[in-house]
Amino acid sequence: MPRPRGVKGCGDITCVPAVETGLIYMVMVIDLFSGCLIGWSIADHHRADS
Repeated sequence: MPRPRGVKGCGDITCVPAVETGLIYMVMVIDLFSGCLIGWSIADHHRADS
């Protein structure tokens, strides 16, 4: 699906309780024009680097 110029996105970080690690952080980025998921990531830390 082609994207228009000036695409705007929205992101969210959610903490999910996990039995083994305590917390898992889930990050999602959504395209506000189409409502489609652009990307996501899951990690056991809340650092900017992966």
